[in-house]
Amino acid sequence: MGSNFAVGDRVTALVDLGRGVTKGTHGTVTSVSAFHGLVTVRFRNGTELPSIKLHQITHA
Repeated sequence: MGSNFAVGDRVTALVDLGRGVTKGTHGTVTSVSAFHGLVTVRFRNGTELPSIKLHQITHA
């Protein structure tokens, strides 16, 4: 895990995030808020979740 996420990075959820996104679901970072330590990720199932904490995802 790390805080060095950038738009376009492929990631994997480390926990169940809701809205059909379970642990192990892959996605792509669409937005990064370095100041707040949050990212937005669009997952393979089409769900886009904002405000994901960095410890909830890892690089795929």
